Amino acid sequence: MQGLSAQVERLRSSYQGETFKREEAFRAADLELARKRSELTPEEFARERRRLEQQAGELQRESQQRKKEIDQIFAQGMAQVQTVLLRVSQDVATERNLDLVLAKATVMLVRPDLEITNEALDRLNELLPEVSLAEPEPGTTNDGTGG
Repeated sequence: MQGLSAQVERLRSSYQGETFKREEAFRAADLELARKRSELTPEEFARERRRLEQQAGELQRESQQRKKEIDQIFAQGMAQVQTVLLRVSQDVATERNLDLVLAKATVMLVRPDLEITNEALDRLNELLPEVSLAEPEPGTTNDGTGG
């Protein structure tokens, strides 16, 4: 789980870095347009303003899409973990002759001899030491830069 979280956080940081660079470029273009306003006709200024607003909209949509992609990648990783954890929990329950296994979050008290959390996590880590995440497709942005 910690590895999965770390991988997703690295991906999120990478995306945030890219987005920050693009936002900075957009702000610079906006400042440049404001500086050139007196040199442009009202029609030219309006056209350039619309172009910048379109870019801002695209940047926002891409940012939302990337967040959605990261959320989906995390969900897929969690599904891998949950699949293995279910199998491990079934194995431990069978070995200990347990009829019921509950998520720890739903249980207030339990006898120590019925607690299987640590054993299940140890086995999970043995069977799934690393979660392989699907990488987002390169070039998913709409700006033609491929990234």
